[in-house]
Amino acid sequence: MYVEYKKLASWDATTTKPGYPIKNIIDDSTATFWQSCGEQPHAIQARFDRKICVSFFDVFSSPHEDDNFTPLYVSLRYRTFGGEMKYVKTFVYSQECQWLSFPLFEDKSKPYVWTDLIQFVIHSNQEEGIDSRIRQVSIRGPVPI
Repeated sequence: MYVEYKKLASWDATTTKPGYPIKNIIDDSTATFWQSCGEQPHAIQARFDRKICVSFFDVFSSPHEDDNFTPLYVSLRYRTFGGEMKYVKTFVYSQECQWLSFPLFEDKSKPYVWTDLIQFVIHSNQEEGIDSRIRQVSIRGPVPI
């Protein structure tokens, strides 16, 4: 069981195409999207007022609708208690996926991390596209006891 934290965050992006704001990624509609503008890499960030307990960062993209705007190689980082950015992993999107779930933890006996900043970086797109689209995100953590 998980708690959703996406609406508690302040969101920003490295670039944004006019008419496709970052707020679209948390509006609970897969019909809207954020779109970057310009050269890669592109990044979106979620900042929290305090450290929260997070397990997963999930992203919804629609390869069939977005074609070469769909991310291909992406990476995920979060800020540790010491203030350093911890690299989680680089992931490769599939043409078929829509919701893709990225675990932030490494140890299954401790399936969460404490953080106040999560950064999702898009290094390249499908079919060598330049601008990227993300339709929705989710940030999930364990239910507090």
